[in-house]
Amino acid sequence: MPQTKVTLALDNDSLAFSKREARRRNTSYQRMIRNQVRSYARAYASAKQT
Repeated sequence: MPQTKVTLALDNDSLAFSKREARRRNTSYQRMIRNQVRSYARAYASAKQT
């Protein structure tokens, strides 16, 4: 899937959570955030279609 680089400001608690969970899951926090955003967008798009 093509990607576009963006700059995103997150609050410290959210970033710390993402980094902690990424370490626990042995992945990068950027990948984890990207997957969370993709999942949200797909779920929101599906809900809007019904």
